[in-house]
Amino acid sequence: MLNGLLIAANSLISLCYFVIAFLILLPFLRGLQKSSLVLATIGIFFSCALGHGGHVLMMVRSSSHYSSLLLKFQVGVDLITASVAIIYIALRRYYSFLIDGPLLLSQTQEKLELANAELKSINTKLESLVSERTALLEKANEKLATEVAERKQIISELNRSNAFLKAQQESGVDGILVVDENNQVVSYNKNFYQIWQIPESLVQQGDNRKVLKVAIKLPQNPE
Repeated sequence: MLNGLLIAANSLISLCYFVIAFLILLPFLRGLQKSSLVLATIGIFFSCALGHGGHVLMMVRSSSHYSSLLLKFQVGVDLITASVAIIYIALRRYYSFLIDGPLLLSQTQEKLELANAELKSINTKLESLVSERTALLEKANEKLATEVAERKQIISELNRSNAFLKAQQESGVDGILVVDENNQVVSYNKNFYQIWQIPESLVQQGDNRKVLKVAIKLPQNPE
């Protein structure tokens, strides 16, 4: 009876090892658990399954050579092994971290490497874009600085021209009054308000109509 129980226990152990190896092999073949640890685990379980299967065959062929004490010891060990294997199958999801943990870590590392590579690529593109924008900004600043320098030069030339014209106006014997299309006084010289006896403060107000009201009284024939 012990021999039969031993054969049954080893057969169950061999079957459990085959089931466990097959359960691990399926995701490995689908590419979900491609790692050396998983491959080694599959090999170990298949090896144990074949070993217990061969042990069963040996016991079937030579069952009479086993002593009663050895049979009892081997039955106890095999029963414990069978119990562990059954518990492993029943609670596989709770022990999956033993196999899935390294795989998950490996996959996480791969994703992290991909993310770092993408981030590096984005940083490279961003640096290139910043360099291009910086170059464009520098060119724009140089152009603006050139335009500012040109405008300063033009203003300086205009100031010199105005000073020259002002000097010409003041050095002449004629009275000069320059008025725009809105009857606003643009320019005048000292001789103008002295000849016409008009207060300079009135001319400085810039309203030609007020100036005319004063000046129109001075001619003998205002019409």
